[in-house]
Amino acid sequence: MAALQLRKDLQSQVQCALQSIPQAKHAAVLQNGLYLESSTGKNNSPVFGKKVGADNKERKYMMIYANELSIGDSACNWEYSLVPDDPPNEDKLVTIAELIKGVNVKVEGDSYCTSYLDKGITYEVAYQVMITRKSYGLENPMTLKFVDPKGKGTEFKVRLDRMPKNTWEFVRVGVFLNDGQATGKVQFSMTEVACYVSSKGRCVRACVHACIIDLSIYIYAM
Repeated sequence: MAALQLRKDLQSQVQCALQSIPQAKHAAVLQNGLYLESSTGKNNSPVFGKKVGADNKERKYMMIYANELSIGDSACNWEYSLVPDDPPNEDKLVTIAELIKGVNVKVEGDSYCTSYLDKGITYEVAYQVMITRKSYGLENPMTLKFVDPKGKGTEFKVRLDRMPKNTWEFVRVGVFLNDGQATGKVQFSMTEVACYVSSKGRCVRACVHACIIDLSIYIYAM
């Protein structure tokens, strides 16, 4: 029931925002994105958790920022920062997360996104990450899991240490066709249990100093 209510609340926010805009201006507004407030920051400035927008082909997309994801556990040290969004929306504050160090890295979330996206379009779900040059401890593969709106799951592994450094990259989690029939949520996770086997055969946890910045989710048309 709680998940259903959250879904209705999100739909209501988007619908109310669009209803207040003349129909002829919908496309222009979506080019900049409709931001959905999740909390308040300093001086009561709104902090946004999601954004629904449209690309240059007027295909809708959704951004889910770090503060709307479940990130880390007691064995991880994360730092959160509020930063201005990309131009032309510098006046909007969004959250980025930086992993300072930790073990058992886990970043997961879900979204009832299909009702906000275009029907008949294949969408890609991806983590947006930056691996800094000072990062180390990423040699163990990350396990990526994805469940599409129809409940079909996939799983595979990826090596983040092989990614380009100090540049924004997308790590694809999964793909789904928004056929207008499935109403379930997409679910996604990226986990790593960092361990190695010692000379005595024991599994020892290895510390990861990853400095992975801005673990947000981007759901966009392929």
